[in-house]
Amino acid sequence: YWVQAGGADIYQWLDILQDRIPCVHFKDMAVSGWNPIMAPVGDGNLNFPAIVKKLNELGKTKYALVEQDTCQGSPFDCLQRSYDYLRSLGL
Repeated sequence: YWVQAGGADIYQWLDILQDRIPCVHFKDMAVSGWNPIMAPVGDGNLNFPAIVKKLNELGKTKYALVEQDTCQGSPFDCLQRSYDYLRSLGL
């Protein structure tokens, strides 16, 4: 989330930090009007299939953490949707 929000290339940073990413902190970004908002992982515009593929190729990540600072609805529902989506990608 924050790499994309800052305008940087997620995949470039994964390459740069590949030996220093045992944990990955997942957040997703959606847009409401002109404003970015946090969304359950898989409901926003980050390319998580490609991100997960890249992480698997690097083979250094042991833990995937999900955080959503603000939720549109129940935080438990948002966490469940994020979990289910990441599981569907093989995490």
